Amino acid sequence: MSDLRPKLAPEPLPAALVLDLDGTLADTEPLRDLAWAVVLRGVALDAVAEERKKWIGLSSVEIAREVRGVFHLALSVDDMLQRKRARYRKLVRQGLEPFPGLITELREWAVLGVPIAVATSGSRREAILVLKKLRLPVRLAAVVTCEDVVRTKPAPDCYLLAAGLMGRSPKDCAVIEDSISGLMAAVAAGCRVFGVSTSVLESLPAGVERVFPSTVAALQWLRDRSPAR
Repeated sequence: MSDLRPKLAPEPLPAALVLDLDGTLADTEPLRDLAWAVVLRGVALDAVAEERKKWIGLSSVEIAREVRGVFHLALSVDDMLQRKRARYRKLVRQGLEPFPGLITELREWAVLGVPIAVATSGSRREAILVLKKLRLPVRLAAVVTCEDVVRTKPAPDCYLLAAGLMGRSPKDCAVIEDSISGLMAAVAAGCRVFGVSTSVLESLPAGVERVFPSTVAALQWLRDRSPAR
């Protein structure tokens, strides 16, 4: 019996990919929680957990300002960041791994000739440390961090810059993001936007095409929807 279900028309591969880093390429959030715990020693864990939800997607400087204000800490923002970053770097070196299946999937993309960039709200030093630890099998065309833009996510600056550095129009770039602020940034930049979440994302920004359970699933879908090359 023939399959009468309508077949989806193939789509061309995106002209470029822009990937978020934290929570998209590796599960760095637990390490960041442990790093912030050094700064927040003495603060009730349930209070931290409640506030932690609001920090996802913010830059470290923005988080430090929030933390200092909410918990009335005497430490300066610079001191907080120094302590947090030192602990975080140690944790990354000790055992950060890419998400399962990511390396294999990126090897498939490496032969397709699609430029790939990373855009993160983190600092350059931490981003480079994480990327070196992950040992991705692709040559990144650009790495955009909070230090490269005036406004971080949810502003579109990082995605506009990443597209420009690759010589591509934002509308021709596919973005994979796991945070609401990141999704908002990518939509505002005019990119094709795909979310990653293992749960239902709250207040999903209009303009997000699909949400996948993992970055690997999103990459596979984009690759499978394109004509054979």
